[in-house]
Amino acid sequence: MALVDRLLIPCAALAEAARVSPLTGSEDQLDVKIAAKAMRAALRLRRYIFQEASVIHDEDVVLGFRPADQSELSGLPPDQAESEFYAQLDKVSLVLKLVEASPASAGQVVSRTQNDSSKYRIGTAFIMMWMDPSNPELTDTVETVRNIFQQFEVRALRADDIEHEGLISERVLNEIRTSEFLFADLTGARPNVYYEVGYAHALGKRVILFRKSGTGIHFDLSGYNCPEYVNQTDLRKKLTNRLIELTNRKPREIEPL
Repeated sequence: MALVDRLLIPCAALAEAARVSPLTGSEDQLDVKIAAKAMRAALRLRRYIFQEASVIHDEDVVLGFRPADQSELSGLPPDQAESEFYAQLDKVSLVLKLVEASPASAGQVVSRTQNDSSKYRIGTAFIMMWMDPSNPELTDTVETVRNIFQQFEVRALRADDIEHEGLISERVLNEIRTSEFLFADLTGARPNVYYEVGYAHALGKRVILFRKSGTGIHFDLSGYNCPEYVNQTDLRKKLTNRLIELTNRKPREIEPL
């Protein structure tokens, strides 16, 4: 058991470093966490299994939420346990190389309170919206949002398109937990977007809400400020004004490429 303890201490430090390093992110932190548990299980001749959290829905109707799950129920013969241990160690080593290549002062994390759930990464934003590569209007919307956040020196990210699988990945949940700003476009009334906004509100985080003109809003968010926008120009103006109010800063001009 002493070997297990010696393994977990550096993995814990690496997971924290991966969370705040500019070359890594929440997905790398999750890789370290899973690898640490898998290596610990291998030392005990057990197989570690992790399943991501997911939303259960039938088309556009949300039926429920399946939380993340993990287990070490099955055993491993020594040769397979050794192979699994070194495979996971390789994953940890890859994350370590990225962390080591990052400036020591980058990735500063600030806490609004002493509650860990309120920590956030300065200069980050997460975009929650309907994603459909075949819809050019949605592409224009996300590019408009990213450009406006960039003018306030905030890097805005959107998750890969996962709604067709009905999954809310741990990466998305981590981005919601740790981003300084959260932006949600309720256009299309997508179940996953409403779930993500609800998760953010459960953490006590404020979400910047918008919707395309004519879009209805479900009763659970009807009491929140969710202005409509007519087109991209209108969205650009309204979101810029909102960020001026939130950051108390003026936007800087971004030179065209």
